[in-house]
Amino acid sequence: MNSPNFHSHDGNFEVDDCVSIFASTKVAKAQMAAMSNARTPMCMATLMNGPHKGQIESSGGKGTTVGTISVTRATSPRGTAAFTVGLPITSQGVSLTVNLTIVSFIKRQLGQQITFYSYGPTFPATLETHLTSVGISRL
Repeated sequence: MNSPNFHSHDGNFEVDDCVSIFASTKVAKAQMAAMSNARTPMCMATLMNGPHKGQIESSGGKGTTVGTISVTRATSPRGTAAFTVGLPITSQGVSLTVNLTIVSFIKRQLGQQITFYSYGPTFPATLETHLTSVGISRL
C-alpha cells in the first residue's frame, strides 16, 4: 500500500511511504536481512550504474544524462536498514544531484519503506528522524 507523496512547498523535498504485507514473518525477516546486508549498497550501485542507468536517462527525456550513481549505507534508528542513493542528473543544461534516502523496517509480517527525496539541498535530518519515528510507532 502506498501513501500519497508529500511535497515541500518549494518542491525541493518529497516523502513516499509504502507498507508491504509479507506471506509470513519469516519472509519479512528475510527481506529485512537482505536490506541490512553490508553488500546491498554495492550490489545496488552496480545494478543502477548498469542497465538501470539507461532507463533513468530515457525517462528524463532527450538529452538527459546521469553521472555515476552512488549508493551508501545511511545512519538509521535501531531495527531499521537505510541507504542513500545519489543520482547526478543533467537535463536541458541544468545539473543537480537527486538524493534518495530509503529507510526500511519490519514488524511481524509488515514491512515499511519510507523514501526521502531531495532535489539539490539536503533533506532536513531532524524531519527525516521524526517521520521515521512516527512510521515505526504506527506500524
